[in-house]
Amino acid sequence: MEPIELAQPESAEAKRQRIGFYLGQARELLAHYEDHLKDPRWKMVAYDKDPKITCYEFEGGPDDVEGNGYNLKAECIIEGKTADVIAAAHRQHQAIPRRTWDGDDIHDIGLLETVRSQDISSTVRFELNVQFAEHKPGIPTVATREFVYLEASLCETSLANHTDKKWTILTRETQHPKRPVKADPVRALSRTIMVLTPLPPIQDVGFAVPRTAVTLVAYKVNPGGSIPLAVIKMYKTKLADRLAFLKKTMFV
Repeated sequence: MEPIELAQPESAEAKRQRIGFYLGQARELLAHYEDHLKDPRWKMVAYDKDPKITCYEFEGGPDDVEGNGYNLKAECIIEGKTADVIAAAHRQHQAIPRRTWDGDDIHDIGLLETVRSQDISSTVRFELNVQFAEHKPGIPTVATREFVYLEASLCETSLANHTDKKWTILTRETQHPKRPVKADPVRALSRTIMVLTPLPPIQDVGFAVPRTAVTLVAYKVNPGGSIPLAVIKMYKTKLADRLAFLKKTMFV
């Protein structure tokens, strides 16, 4: 799908076309995310920081016929946190509360536009918005990266834990008139999948301890600018590191 031209100031017709463009991008995400999860090319990457976290990678992707891009995946079970809690923390787009727990990864974040929020059935809710985020890699000589992205979320009733819900949170690069591309910060591109699946709770001295199976995927990653190959290789276990962080952090 070719991007549309963004007019500023924006006419009602231009906005209608832009919203239609976002909805088309969301449909593509929803139609293909399971293909990325099941792609047979995933190869396990050694990860010795936590034996309960599995880490994978490959080059190229199902919709990347030229074999470009980096594809990363990590999986684990997080105990003591519901899928609802993890989803709410990651869908928090106000900079100060988000940075309170996620400041090592997020430098700035904000909501640009709410596109859609609706129940599509009695058990599934769909939400779509556009956000921006700035990330400071924390690696010398690597500049801050800016992402402008569409976030599509599906929230579904869970049969495994009736007090929790399953979340599928998908993102992909997009564009927005409030956040045009600039030379600084460097505009980066990526698409991500977060699947949060409630598992039956564990009974512990009369308390039900929630468990959530978490899968993270990043694909078609293009960090933009110039980054040495040795630096890029440092990111192969980034999603596994993220899961290790989520297992121990307390969201606020």
